[in-house]
Amino acid sequence: MNESLPLRDVHAALTPPWWPPAPGWWVVAVLSLLALGLLAWRGWHGWQRHRRRQRLLAELALAIGAESDLDYLRAVADFCKRLLLHEGGRQDLAVASGEGFADALAEPWSEDDRYRDAARALALDQYRPATTVVREPVTALAQAWIERIVRGEVR
Repeated sequence: MNESLPLRDVHAALTPPWWPPAPGWWVVAVLSLLALGLLAWRGWHGWQRHRRRQRLLAELALAIGAESDLDYLRAVADFCKRLLLHEGGRQDLAVASGEGFADALAEPWSEDDRYRDAARALALDQYRPATTVVREPVTALAQAWIERIVRGEVR
């Protein structure tokens, strides 16, 4: 053996540096950021839907607070027409009245007698002088339209 070679003694390997991370960590970081972005986006849109629903329900509460049945029907019919025109994009209802308006209001629930009768009451009974109205189905129809619009089923 040649002892003149300058060999060092056995030593431990160097610890790997913490930067830059291995490619697998980059993939984990990118996927985590995408997941956080998706959660933030869904949370933001859920919050916006909640705010829109609360605003529309507050407007409906103002409409259903009318004293007489005739004022109640007029206020809720006006609310429903504004709701479908401005929030739902139903421009065909701008001049609708009578049977056409009743059919448009009951269109998604054509098989449900309760909603169809409520739509008829909204569209036609407001023009009758002595009107007695059961308010629950009419209010339920307006709330159902709010839910459809907030979920985005109308546009």
